[in-house]
Amino acid sequence: MNKYQLQEWTTQLQYALVANQFCHFLSSKLKQYQKSNASVALDIINVFLLMIVTTVFFTVINYGVYKTSAQSFKLDVQPSFFIFFYYSISHLFCQSIDEVVPITNISRLILILEMLFSFSLIAILISLFFSIKYKRNSQEIDEAIRRIRESGVEMDGFIKDNYKLSVRDAIQELARLKVAFINIIFYLSTNIEADERND
Repeated sequence: MNKYQLQEWTTQLQYALVANQFCHFLSSKLKQYQKSNASVALDIINVFLLMIVTTVFFTVINYGVYKTSAQSFKLDVQPSFFIFFYYSISHLFCQSIDEVVPITNISRLILILEMLFSFSLIAILISLFFSIKYKRNSQEIDEAIRRIRESGVEMDGFIKDNYKLSVRDAIQELARLKVAFINIIFYLSTNIEADERND
């Protein structure tokens, strides 16, 4: 092979190997995702953050209503932002407090809205817990993993047929030639091997 042919051969092998390793990498990461509870944990964190945002939002509204019209609430304590935060978080969990009582229609309407938000958050949590098993065992993920793995296996065959090298030998050859994408190939390859060991 002359220099131009070697460069062309190397570039094509490099792209084929990146595609091959990416398919195997993606299928192993999807399998890992399916087994893990990472998505569930993120969903729970998001619901928790939504609760905090909702509480702060209603705290600001209630405190603003109080500042605008003090007769909207009956207070048994010194009015402060914290007491309205306590009032909002208590009502978010469907608990009332004696220190702050809404007495006008606007303050009661805000309370009703907060309780509706509370029921919505509870519904989200319930649906989240019911969907955990479905997410982990869904046929769509299994089918995606199967198809991506098949693509990776086809790329294995393509590399063997067209370049007369196994995937491992191709990686070693590209490392020897110091191609541009060798670091990406090494990264994908080591992650695939680590995931296979963990399975």
